[in-house]
Amino acid sequence: MPTYSDQGLISVPKDRLWQLLRLHEDDAQISRVHPDILAQKTLSRSGNEVVVERTLKTPGGPKLSTWKLTSAPPDSYRFEIVGGEGPFTQGSFMQNRYTETAQGTQVVSHGEFTLLGVPRIGFLQKRIVRRVFDKIDMEDQKYLQSWNPG
Repeated sequence: MPTYSDQGLISVPKDRLWQLLRLHEDDAQISRVHPDILAQKTLSRSGNEVVVERTLKTPGGPKLSTWKLTSAPPDSYRFEIVGGEGPFTQGSFMQNRYTETAQGTQVVSHGEFTLLGVPRIGFLQKRIVRRVFDKIDMEDQKYLQSWNPG
């Protein structure tokens, strides 16, 4: 499975970033952060683990997938694909680690992903996965800029 690694700085403190991460577990809010998540339904919640079913907008039409979201505040957040129609295969995952800095929160990401419907050529898979995650990062940043959690 192709690997994905990245790091970057989000110019908000860790506690504000965690408020945003919690919205990813909120069925009513996630589509406001990420419009390509057309719908989300929580299947289970236990401790720091939430399992959700998401309907995702894909070039081939809407796809259902089941995600396990595991939080370990304030230091890490992980999501894993545990089933569904795509676009990511079961077992694909992303692990993010967070470190507070004077400029905001440093995020170090590592994951393994395979996209269904894309030839299993390493560089092609990696290029498309990077594009997907760059878009997700931009959506998070845009939401953070306009969001006032009150």
